[in-house]
Amino acid sequence: MAAPGHGLGAHDRHLAPRRELAQLFQPRLEFGRLHVVGIAAKRHVAPAGVRRIRRRAPKATEARRISVKLVKSTIGFDRKQANVVQGLGLKFLNDTVEVMDTPAMRGMIHKVRHLVEVA
Repeated sequence: MAAPGHGLGAHDRHLAPRRELAQLFQPRLEFGRLHVVGIAAKRHVAPAGVRRIRRRAPKATEARRISVKLVKSTIGFDRKQANVVQGLGLKFLNDTVEVMDTPAMRGMIHKVRHLVEVA
């Protein structure tokens, strides 16, 4: 049981060390929250401690979209392939979804290319 007068209940006593740790790491967390990469990209100069500047990915509205249709059932195939189909957002046979044209989505489509049709 927690000591009386400190404002913590019996189940809240584990929170005190976390608060102390959060105070120790607060400057690092604040630096991580800053959009340093975006600021540096505008100035074309890497800030101290940053090795390289990555370009931002295009926003969802700017990215192209791919239409994917499930034409073959996942029954009889590896469970991982069924998980990829589910990750694409396809729920049942002849279901069609539009996904963003990103390398990750292209890789997922490539994994189940024998089950889906791309339009």
